[in-house]
Amino acid sequence: LVTGAFGGLGSRLAAWLVRNGAKDLWLVGRNVPVNAAVLGPDVRVHMYAGDVSDPETVEKLIQEISRSGSQLRGVFHLALELSDGAVINQSEETLERVFSAKWRGAWNLHRMTQGMSLDHFVAFSSVLAVLGGAGQGNYTAACTAVDELIAQRRAIGQPGISIHWGPWAYDHSAGLKALDQPQQAFRSFSPIPEPHGFELLGLLMSLGGPNAVVARWNQREWKRLHGQA
Repeated sequence: LVTGAFGGLGSRLAAWLVRNGAKDLWLVGRNVPVNAAVLGPDVRVHMYAGDVSDPETVEKLIQEISRSGSQLRGVFHLALELSDGAVINQSEETLERVFSAKWRGAWNLHRMTQGMSLDHFVAFSSVLAVLGGAGQGNYTAACTAVDELIAQRRAIGQPGISIHWGPWAYDHSAGLKALDQPQQAFRSFSPIPEPHGFELLGLLMSLGGPNAVVARWNQREWKRLHGQA
């Protein structure tokens, strides 16, 4: 099950899962493309329109997965919403919007999959949740909340990992759209090449740790931009 599946990175993640043996994919997003994804002759692809921040939507989704005969083994949560701005300009509405997509989505998926034998529960986060970034206070808080959810899952013996990614590069572009992050916030990072990113994803999933940061960080540039000696 992949949320945020119809963005740049979500679609590439689906293809990577197929290359690594996945035969039954549920791709979820608020806006489903008209054309069905073609990922292989022996792969079942279910395209589901819905907002995972809504608990009823996730409940219906999980029920539909069960009725279809699919056995859910992994969850990859990429869905997000951004509302950039200084803290003083943020409102309860903008905070709720950002929290809903990232944290409430993760919480609903966690709650509705209790009792299932998942192999993986992978939350895609941002390196900005670790290092901070201008205008990203609400998203940083949402990602930190997801980290705590992963810790709770692991405390009760369930799989979970939260990965704080830097920007990705694919299709000869900066790849920032893949994580819906502003270029300004990533000025001190070099994009992660797509093959390298997925190689590291597979490695981190096999290692089984709770959190990881994957970024090509220019510390000198970071200090220059943030006025540090």
